[in-house]
Amino acid sequence: MAANSLGRHSRVFVEVRKAIEDYIIEHSLKPGDQLPTEPEFCELFGVSRTAVREAMKLLEVFGVVSIEPGRGTFLKKPNAADMLSGLPLSLMLRQEDFREVTEVRRILERYCMEKAANCVTVFREELTVIRMVDNLGECVREMERKAHDGETLIEEDIAFHRILAEFADNSVLLMILELFWNLRSRFPQDNSKEALQIRYHRHQRLYDAINSGNMSALDEAFEEHYTGSIEETSLMDI
Repeated sequence: MAANSLGRHSRVFVEVRKAIEDYIIEHSLKPGDQLPTEPEFCELFGVSRTAVREAMKLLEVFGVVSIEPGRGTFLKKPNAADMLSGLPLSLMLRQEDFREVTEVRRILERYCMEKAANCVTVFREELTVIRMVDNLGECVREMERKAHDGETLIEEDIAFHRILAEFADNSVLLMILELFWNLRSRFPQDNSKEALQIRYHRHQRLYDAINSGNMSALDEAFEEHYTGSIEETSLMDI
């Protein structure tokens, strides 16, 4: 009896979630628009407040809405990374998928790095390029400090690659990479001082090659960086 009750409860809030998604589409809501309140949805769908609340929590986990206490619930801009951020990593990927994620990221980020090196070479005097190069350098300096102190480098690592992706000036590419970075931040990682130093030096060499516009040096630094990433992935115990 209890199991049947639980099953009915689960189906109800999944159905309510779908009804809310349909409401968003039918009313052409845009990011930033406010959704009806819980009581309004209860009356609209003829369901309990608990069912609406659970459905909203699930939509929030998937990055569809933002629940702001005291203000209401608002539609968010679609973000693929948010859709996975609340799910257990073990449910998203098989053991062999981790290596494949790194391989796909490798292809996309190779493109970003080549674009960055080309921009630095051709448009070095432009303010936007100067700022991006300065931001890359700041990431590397912070990596050096943290590696020395034995602190994790994940935030600076992602920031470094995000800056490179911005050189590509492609919003779809950036969204895809955000998804991979979200996954990467959740991978188990060797944070021994030796591993941190190696990770810092890899990024330092990438920065030096991009800043100098030396494509040959960039090729070598890039291969070293991703070979190391794949080796780390292969040693992980998921």
